[in-house]
Amino acid sequence: AGFMVRRLRLDETRDLGVVAAGLPAADERACIEAGIAAALAGAFSYNEVASTTRADVQDTSLTLSGEAAGADVLRVNALTTGQIFALAAGGAGAVASGVDTSGGTPGSGTTAISVAGSVSVNTISGDTLAAVRNGTVRLGAGNVSVQAKDASGIAGTAGTLAGSVAGGQTGDATAVSAGVAISVNKITTGASALLDDVDLAWNAGATGNLSVDAINQRSIGAYTLGGAVSAASGTEGSGAAGAGAGSGSVNQIIGDTTAAIHNSTVVVPGAVNVAASDASAITAAAGAVAVSFATGGSAKAGAVGGSFGVNNIGTDGNPNDVLAEVDGSTVTAGGDITIGADMVATILSVGIGAAGSAAGSTGGSALAFTLAGSVGVNKIRNSAQAKAKGITLTTNARG
Repeated sequence: AGFMVRRLRLDETRDLGVVAAGLPAADERACIEAGIAAALAGAFSYNEVASTTRADVQDTSLTLSGEAAGADVLRVNALTTGQIFALAAGGAGAVASGVDTSGGTPGSGTTAISVAGSVSVNTISGDTLAAVRNGTVRLGAGNVSVQAKDASGIAGTAGTLAGSVAGGQTGDATAVSAGVAISVNKITTGASALLDDVDLAWNAGATGNLSVDAINQRSIGAYTLGGAVSAASGTEGSGAAGAGAGSGSVNQIIGDTTAAIHNSTVVVPGAVNVAASDASAITAAAGAVAVSFATGGSAKAGAVGGSFGVNNIGTDGNPNDVLAEVDGSTVTAGGDITIGADMVATILSVGIGAAGSAAGSTGGSALAFTLAGSVGVNKIRNSAQAKAKGITLTTNARG
């Protein structure tokens, strides 16, 4: 196909978004001779965005009369901005007290159990392509810009809180609570800007620059919090309380960034810039807090809190490639010829685990146990290359 117009601007944008929230809660109370109360609550959120964004001029002969100096006479632009905002939170509470039916006195054996959990799973996949392929382009004044940009992002939040209280004056009292929050997030996308098998030139005396840019600005923000509180009181019997809380996230960004001129003949009156950049970022914060209290003739209290974070940009066997390349081409420019690959991927991860317990005895033994910890694993596996291969480069720039 052939076209003769003043300018051509092909802009393709995909702006897809998902907003999801799950907020369940459970409450259980029991007041009987042998008081037993149990509460369970959970939240699960799964969200997926899959898209392909393409701005592609191919098998075409273009004659563009031109624009004012500094404006784009030919612009091929592909932009992806898929976003996921997800919240999953669960809360559970249990209260148990026993009543002696013969005397109306609270308690011959009480147990309270509460468990709360939340899980958020989010994925974004697809590709972004801007290309001019298999054609001839003749231009008046103005610039040529071919750009592919991926700005996909995930914000995933998961939280839980579990609480249990057990009381008995003449018997044993036991309270157990557990809260777990997990977020799993993955972005698998790529961005490519290509000039492939193209004969590109400006008219004599015209002005203009050529830029071929591929940009990845993908991001993941994962925030998790787990909390658990238990309290048990058995005045004449034993009191036992246990609390456990955990939270964490697994996050991964995978995909290449490529800006290239392949098998083309390019004559530009100004500068030529071929650039690929990856500024992917992961921010992860995880916290867990567990607290337990126990009193009785003998008392035992235990609390465990832990958090984790596993974050990867690229993988050990398949790093994210950032490639700027001119291959098998002849490029003649009146200004500078620049081929650049830039990788500034970042990971910021914070994990906090906290636990506290207290035990008090009115006549026997008292034991309190706490354990808290945090584990983080963070890896960036990227490869950045700027290559000129099998080409002829000619520039008339000075300085």
